[in-house]
Amino acid sequence: MLVRSASMMAAIALAASPVIAQTSAEGTSSGPTPTAKPSKPAKPRKICRSEATTSSRVRASICKTAEEWEREAAGSEHMAGVLGR
Repeated sequence: MLVRSASMMAAIALAASPVIAQTSAEGTSSGPTPTAKPSKPAKPRKICRSEATTSSRVRASICKTAEEWEREAAGSEHMAGVLGR
């Protein structure tokens, strides 16, 4: 058991030697420099509306982004114009 712990200590010292050499060559080092993580793109805010569904008394909550609601409204206006001809 004593031989095994001595060999483990030697392995740890050997593995740490490049780190010790690097810090002594650079002077004082506070460790590896942290790299900036790329920030996640902001998620668009959802807007929820309560709408009546066919054959149900319970209203459904539908959540979409503002862009999706605008696209749906523009599509509805386009279809109303096409059908109104």
